[in-house]
Amino acid sequence: MDASLDTTMESNLILLAHGSKDKNWCQTFKGGLQTINKNLDHDAVLAYMEMATPSLETVISTRYLLGVRSFRVLPLFFAAGRHLLQDVPEQICKLQSRYNDLEIELLKNVGEHELFWQFLGNMIANENLSVNQLQTC
Repeated sequence: MDASLDTTMESNLILLAHGSKDKNWCQTFKGGLQTINKNLDHDAVLAYMEMATPSLETVISTRYLLGVRSFRVLPLFFAAGRHLLQDVPEQICKLQSRYNDLEIELLKNVGEHELFWQFLGNMIANENLSVNQLQTC
């Protein structure tokens, strides 16, 4: 059985990214998800705010129909702007009013976690930085 669809889990983790029309941008998050899932007992899934699929609503609605009632949403944002302060809470409220027994816990965005900044600082300090292969001037 696919662990990401395990309905016996207490909750399902959804990693929420902004989204982009650029497939390369999305591929970065898909690769990151594979790495993250190597460290988890149950696979997390990706959802996007806009311009990419699946949306948060699609992920939750699909899994709800499979019997999942509890979700945790981890925003992959450095800081809370309009999306996290308004759009995501509104989406969650709409979903919870549609499905009475649905529980959605909105976690702090990654930028609010000290460990995230420690990791970034360590990466920079250890010069684990790669040269950008994208075309510049």
